[in-house]
Amino acid sequence: AMAAMAVAPGGDSGALRGMAALRFAKLFKASWASDATITWMGGEFGNLEVMDLPHIGNGFCQERARIPYDVADARGLRFKQLEMFEAATNRAERALGWLSARERTVLAQDEQAKILVFVRGRCLFAFNFHGSQAQESFRVS
Repeated sequence: AMAAMAVAPGGDSGALRGMAALRFAKLFKASWASDATITWMGGEFGNLEVMDLPHIGNGFCQERARIPYDVADARGLRFKQLEMFEAATNRAERALGWLSARERTVLAQDEQAKILVFVRGRCLFAFNFHGSQAQESFRVS
């Protein structure tokens, strides 16, 4: 499914689930993280290339030591969608400033339902970690 993520629009449900999982992880990281987030394009971005920094074992080869950043601009690939999601998340954080609030108040944590709801700053975050069960009527008080 990871290789299929590089292919743009289509009905590959594995690719769509993979993209959703990456966005979910990025949003959770951005909301729960310490006081900053890092935006970069590597393996967590969905980059399929193997990174191999120069070392004696590869003869100090530079060829695989760089991430091809141009894939984010390539039409027909899904990388642009991840880049735009990351940019939107960063804009939302700048506007709402949740990272400047050190405290997180957990409003609901349900291990069985796999739900975590918390407040950070003036933002309410609700995450459903269940892989196949929606929680449309989950109530938080």
